[in-house]
Parts: sequence; structure tokens; C-alpha cells
Amino acid sequence: MLEEDYLALSQNDKKSAWPPAISTDKSEQHLEKLQRGGAVKNTNALASQIIREVILPEIKREVNEGKNFANLRQMYQALILAIWFKRHFQESVLGQDYADQNKVAGIEMEDKTAKERIYWQYLSAFNWPNCQNQL
Repeated sequence: MLEEDYLALSQNDKKSAWPPAISTDKSEQHLEKLQRGGAVKNTNALASQIIREVILPEIKREVNEGKNFANLRQMYQALILAIWFKRHFQESVLGQDYADQNKVAGIEMEDKTAKERIYWQYLSAFNWPNCQNQL
């Protein structure tokens, strides 16, 4: 939050709980003196200009391109993909039966060995040793 935002908030909403610290009469008087003198306006204008032109673009570049925020970008993209998938999955027949139904037990199969056969077929597709004799 910029200083000008803080001052605007404190002037317009004196009854709010923000800032949480209780201000004293001396600090309010000092703030009023600074505001009347124009020092706050000049400081705010310069600080706002520096923040908008120098600091915010650098923060934006670091978040969008820096290695320190790679995990954040991955999580954001995964969240977008998950939301898209859930919306489109719910429209399908399978989604109408399983989405948001808390059905986690699975499907009952007549052939109890099917799972094991599929697993060994998968391994044999990649030429894993000793998987041919398991089929």
C-alpha cells in the first residue's frame, strides 16, 4: 500500500479498525501539520512515481520470469488447468456420475486378475526383464 493510499484511508474512515494500532493525539496532530505544509503531497508524489516506474515493473518481471517464483507460476497454471478440467469434466457423462459425488471405492470387476494382467502387459510393452513369463 502506498503512503497516499494509507493517508486517504485514514482520513476517510477514522472509525475503521485499520490500522490496528490506536493512534495518539500527538501523532494525529503531527500528521495534520505535515498535510497542511504540503510535505506529504510532495513525498507521496515522488514515492508513488518511483514505485510505479521502478519497483513495480521489477517485481512484475521477477514474478513472471525469475527462478525464485517458478513454483508460484507452476501452481497458478495448475490451478487454472484444474478449474478448466473440472468445468469440462462435469459436462461429460463420466463427470456427471463421478464429479463431486465422493465416490472413491472404484468399479467392481468380474475378473479379479484383470488389474494384474494389465500391469504385466504394460511392463512387457517396455521390454522389462522377466515380465514375459508372468503373462
